[in-house]
Amino acid sequence: EAHSGRFSSIDVLEKNPEPSSGAGRMQTIFLGPNDEYRFETGPSLMLLPDIYRKLWTDVGKDMDEHISIQRVMPAFRVNFADGVSVTLSDDEEKMRKELDSLEIDGYDKYRRYMEMADINLDAGLPLFIEQNWEKGIPVLPKFLINALLHWPLKSHHDQLGEFFESDRMRALFSFQDLYIGLSPYTAPGVFSLLQSIELTNGIYYPIGGFAKIAEKMKTLCEDMGVKIHYDTSVSQIQVDPSTRRVQGVRCNHHPSEGEEEEEQKKKKKKKNAEEEAEKNSMSQKKSHDNQLFSADVIVSNADLPYTEMELLRETPETMRDGFEQREKKFKYSSSVVSICWAVKKRYDTALAHHSIFLSDKYRSSWDNVFEPTDRPDLVFPDDYKDFNFYVHAPSRTDPSCCPSDHDSIMVLVPAPPLAEEGGSLEDIREAEERLKAKAREAVIKRFEDAGMTDFRSSIVDESIRGPLEWKQLFNLRRGSVFGIAHPMDQLSLFRPSPEHPKLKNLFSVGASTRPGNGVPLVLVGAEQVARSILAREDELGAKPAT
Repeated sequence: EAHSGRFSSIDVLEKNPEPSSGAGRMQTIFLGPNDEYRFETGPSLMLLPDIYRKLWTDVGKDMDEHISIQRVMPAFRVNFADGVSVTLSDDEEKMRKELDSLEIDGYDKYRRYMEMADINLDAGLPLFIEQNWEKGIPVLPKFLINALLHWPLKSHHDQLGEFFESDRMRALFSFQDLYIGLSPYTAPGVFSLLQSIELTNGIYYPIGGFAKIAEKMKTLCEDMGVKIHYDTSVSQIQVDPSTRRVQGVRCNHHPSEGEEEEEQKKKKKKKNAEEEAEKNSMSQKKSHDNQLFSADVIVSNADLPYTEMELLRETPETMRDGFEQREKKFKYSSSVVSICWAVKKRYDTALAHHSIFLSDKYRSSWDNVFEPTDRPDLVFPDDYKDFNFYVHAPSRTDPSCCPSDHDSIMVLVPAPPLAEEGGSLEDIREAEERLKAKAREAVIKRFEDAGMTDFRSSIVDESIRGPLEWKQLFNLRRGSVFGIAHPMDQLSLFRPSPEHPKLKNLFSVGASTRPGNGVPLVLVGAEQVARSILAREDELGAKPAT
């Protein structure tokens, strides 16, 4: 579709040496003496797989002929700080026993909650995300009745209180709010649809990792004539001030500070996947220093604040709808400390494919996760039991990610976004090193409490990335890996539009624009932008689309 019509060419300008998108989306790193341990650096839960499939069916192809996906079961193992654990799965008898142990009639209450959540998804996906009125209108009456019974705009925590009495049950079905950059106490209750997506529709995993999806998408694009330019960093979007119409982009081939640090790490690995991708793309590399790519249409998938405040910095703010002033009021999602461990031992009894470790002080554990700071090490909890984190151990589904009887374990520890003003870069780096050390030690202690004996001595290799590195590698404002958050005033129509309000022929896709963050929503948003461009070919022009 993208290549039909009058556009003569489509160029993709990629900052990094391999295909990626957003906060490390669909990239892989390898660790270990022989790079035999594989890790995701972006998404690790494949949700709503039919949205992925549509990328292929729209051009007459079948994704399942190219990518093998498998449903993950159990969906999650949830570990509380006092040693109590719950497994969320399709084993009704086991779930009933575990949920009833947390609260009287816990399982039956869970089923009633999920009925409500399923209605929110059945209506929310077509109406508010896909904007598919044909699918959405028939389910609207049921959604409105459901909304009257369980108001979807109250906090998710309060909505859960209509079903559950215990804090543990509420925590069990609200930790996903982190995905939208909010705590359960500020997230709208309509985001119960996240539980429906994961527990009713299912969590999947692409065999070979998410990089397999990026690889096949790249091949699909190239087969259709799309030109991909790697290691090509866009430095400016050029605008004609007289018409307010974009003219093209200026590019440089200079690694950013974050890329230089990443390169140093890669040199320590002879066959690191990023190094291999760089070698494979050498034939496509060109020196684009200050080169102008002329284009009638520009679609930016850089983080929206970066597009506005960096790529358009030479454009007068009056032509950019006063973005800098509006941005000061934005609420950002958290950042993360990501830890990848290559481990010479398996811990199947403690970890599922997806595991969550929750604090018993659930409310206070979220208090400092979302407030920007230049000293994240100071707001991080002192007690290792007082924070929440996610663990990905995909060998339970895909044994190819590590040697037999070993483990590839990735941990995401929520961390506050970075303040854009405050300490020097050197001070922030030093604070981040302390933050990473603190997070590493805390996670290991929680693992040991969960029965993962000898974990520390079983670590073969590791890689740890903090908020500053996320910011530098992927141009993320404040290092916020989920983009701007989804409170009521940044939800749906209140979220930045994908079409620039002032500049002609400039569009944005990604987590910080509509419909929101998460790979499925970003794919939906990208499709909506593509369809809008194709529907307006005559108006937009027929020169290359970048």
